[in-house]
Amino acid sequence: MKASVEVICYKVRPMKNGKYPLMLRITKSRKRKYVSIGMSIDEKFWDFDKNKPKRNCPNKEAIEKLITSKVSEYNDLIVTMTTERKEYTPQSLAQIIDNKVQCRTVREMYNLLITEMEKSERLGNLAVYKYSHDSLLKFTRNKLDLFEIPRFALLRSE
Repeated sequence: MKASVEVICYKVRPMKNGKYPLMLRITKSRKRKYVSIGMSIDEKFWDFDKNKPKRNCPNKEAIEKLITSKVSEYNDLIVTMTTERKEYTPQSLAQIIDNKVQCRTVREMYNLLITEMEKSERLGNLAVYKYSHDSLLKFTRNKLDLFEIPRFALLRSE
């Protein structure tokens, strides 16, 4: 199923200055993710039926240009992911656009997981991850840094 992207004026939480933030709502399979576009607007300048600024809105052209660029950026990514037949969620789309996802080697990923297990005191899982890490090191003859986890494989685990 293809995801949809639309801009809304998020009336749930007004900002300190009394304006409302403009948010992208990414929806796929009834799951939603809201992402701020970095702009807020006064309630009287937003048309809630059409989800766009009214004619009397100051900076209307700039707001529409920003909305168009953000929506097209997400739609392009959705088309790319769909044509490549890769799985994605609204959260993973937002992470890819925000460049929060990084490629990591297997060793870095194991070290990250092991430190998280130590912090949360999950000793049973910690022992399993350490054992599998040591087994992989032994199997690859200590060349675990050569293997990278693909970018989209990290996204599916969320």
